[in-house]
Amino acid sequence: MEENKTLNTPLLLDSFPVSTKIICAGKSSLKNSWRQAWKKYDYKQHALCTIPGASHCFDEDGTEGKLFLETYQWIQKHKK
Repeated sequence: MEENKTLNTPLLLDSFPVSTKIICAGKSSLKNSWRQAWKKYDYKQHALCTIPGASHCFDEDGTEGKLFLETYQWIQKHKK
């Protein structure tokens, strides 16, 4: 837990060997951190989206389906 507080996850994206999509919950406190990181770094192979009204568990009405759809479309786009 302590290590996670100092971990710069957005900076790590540059070392990921596959295209990665970050899907943020609209109610998450991390949403703004990811938006700031996207402005700061040049992520050519990665993507970021936010699902409005969702919390961490994506269990609000309709948010689970949106999470699934975002994930499915990303996988289909990068399927070999």
